[in-house]
Amino acid sequence: MKKKLLVIDATGANTYGAKYNIVSIVKYYGIHHTDNTRLLVYTSSDFLQDASSGHIRISNLSFCQNIYLRIIWSNLLLPLSAFFKGASIIYSPFDIGPFFSIGTKIILGIKNPNVLLPKHLVTLRYPVFHRFISYLSSFSADCYLYPSRFALMAVGNHFPNNDKKGHFIHHGIDLSDWQPDLTGKKVTISSRYIFFCSVLYKFKNIEVLFHSLKEINLRLSDDKFHLIVCGKFVSTEYEDTIKQLIISLGIEAHVTMVQNLDRASIVQYYRNAELIVVPTLFETFGHMYLESIQSGRPVIAADIPVAHEVLQNSALYFPATDYSALADLIVNQAYLINHKERSEKGFEILKSFTVEEECKKTLTLLFSQAD
Repeated sequence: MKKKLLVIDATGANTYGAKYNIVSIVKYYGIHHTDNTRLLVYTSSDFLQDASSGHIRISNLSFCQNIYLRIIWSNLLLPLSAFFKGASIIYSPFDIGPFFSIGTKIILGIKNPNVLLPKHLVTLRYPVFHRFISYLSSFSADCYLYPSRFALMAVGNHFPNNDKKGHFIHHGIDLSDWQPDLTGKKVTISSRYIFFCSVLYKFKNIEVLFHSLKEINLRLSDDKFHLIVCGKFVSTEYEDTIKQLIISLGIEAHVTMVQNLDRASIVQYYRNAELIVVPTLFETFGHMYLESIQSGRPVIAADIPVAHEVLQNSALYFPATDYSALADLIVNQAYLINHKERSEKGFEILKSFTVEEECKKTLTLLFSQAD
């Protein structure tokens, strides 16, 4: 029997969440593979350098760190490479995939909320071009894979034949990152703090956190709040705008911006927070929702559909752009009321968002396309 070859184009994995997703799938495949399957993963960096084995091959295409060369690779050269290697399936997880297929099934993973974003929230350098490339990629795809029901319905409205091609599989989280920290690292912030952690696109809506913090501390006579935002800005222009906002609000002494932390430090920041606030306006899934639950701390999230899909009733919600409403919840300590019950619900929710279940369903779907 001829072995099925699955090719994954991970050259677009340039964030922690994207790499986490690919690493999880490769690890799961390495444990649960069958003798009649093989896996070939193309990357643009060495985050999978130790994953190669008898059934897994990792090919590092460092030139794909250039976005233009990556587009040429993913759209035009990848299907040719897959054909000559005898691939059965191409999985392109980042919504820019091949423009054509030579007898190879193509699964397009769609995670980017770009098609839903108003113009002022778009951080991509060439958003119209990105949408155009993604749309052209959709015509050669046999299947679209989304990370949530919301993404299937909302983002899917922008892709042809979504009712026939569309599927969704929730992402999961590997809780091994959250084992007790043995390194002795401690969070040194002396005051109680609000925490948010994510890659900082404009649609993450972190402005509402700063405006809310100013109002919160104006209404408190003592024991004022600190705000810690952890994450890398995707645009230096946006970073400069945020720094100017912090100065204009006069809250510099109560704000800490951190990035490039190791996982142990991030976990410590989560666990020692007074509460977690997730203000994002648009998401197709959001690993930070699961991390927020796992922290065991109170969670307040912007009231958007995907937040309800993931968090359900384990969090409080506020109107996404209403910083006064957020301030009210915090000053009045509404986040502490019934926190134990919400936290218990959160840990139950986590049981349905395991990385093992995500990987099992994803690989089953991918290899089923070859039949």
